[in-house]
Amino acid sequence: MLYALLLVAMFVYMSIWFGFAFLVKRIDAVDSAWGLGFVYVALIVLFSDHLPAAARAAAILTGVWGLRLSWHITQRNRRTTEDKRYAVYRKKWGDNFWSKAYTNIYLLQGLLILLVSTPLVAIESRMGKTWNALMWTGFGVWVFGILFEAIADYQLRRFRATVRTHKVLQTGLWHYSRHPNYFGEIMTWLGAALVAGGLGQWWGFVGPVVIAFLITQVSGIPPLEKRYAHDKTYQDYARRTSILIPWFPRTER
Repeated sequence: MLYALLLVAMFVYMSIWFGFAFLVKRIDAVDSAWGLGFVYVALIVLFSDHLPAAARAAAILTGVWGLRLSWHITQRNRRTTEDKRYAVYRKKWGDNFWSKAYTNIYLLQGLLILLVSTPLVAIESRMGKTWNALMWTGFGVWVFGILFEAIADYQLRRFRATVRTHKVLQTGLWHYSRHPNYFGEIMTWLGAALVAGGLGQWWGFVGPVVIAFLITQVSGIPPLEKRYAHDKTYQDYARRTSILIPWFPRTER
C-alpha cells in the first residue's frame, strides 16, 4: 500500500519539477529534485501511522541526507550554465527533447528514487520494536556515510571557491579516494539496508545495490573519469589514488 502511494506521489512530484524546468529552460533542475525527492519520500513515511522509533529515525536520517545533498547541488548549479550532460541530450533528441526529458530523465529518476529508498520503506513496513546489533551497526554506518559525503563535498566546494587555475583536489578525503563523496553516498544506503536487514527485511538491500550500480557504472564515476581522461595532472593523481574506496595512495616507482 505504501509503495502504491509513493508511486503516485513521486509521479506528481517529478511532474511538478519538470514543469518548473520547462519554465526556466534548465533541465538540470532535476539534479536538485533528486535530493529533495528523498526528503519527500521520508516525509510520506514519517507521517505514516504509528511508526516505531527505528522507522522515525530512518526517515529523519533520510531527510537530513536529502536536504544537504539538494542544497549542495543547487548551490553548485546556480553558479554555472546547464550541465554538459544535458546538452548532449538536447542535440540527440532534437525536436522531441522536452517530451523525452520528461519520460527518460524526470520520470526515470523518480523511479530510481523509489528504488534507492527501498531500505526506508522496508524499515517502515516492519513494526518490530526490538533493536539488535545489526540495526545499531546499520545506523552507525548510516551516520558515517552522511558525514563522510558531507565532508567530501565541503572540501570540494572550498577548493573550487579558492583555486582559480586548473588544479586537481588531492588533499583531505580526496587524498585517499578520487570520489570520496560517492563512497559516502554508498555507505549511507548500505547503513540503511543493514538496519532493514536487522529487522529481517533483506529486500532493503535493493537500495544500495541500485545506487552503487548508478555511481560506478552509469551517471557517477564513469562520466567524471572520462572528462579527465586526457588531463595529465588528473591521470597522475589517478595512478596513485583509489578510485572509490578510501585507501593510502600508491607509491610511484
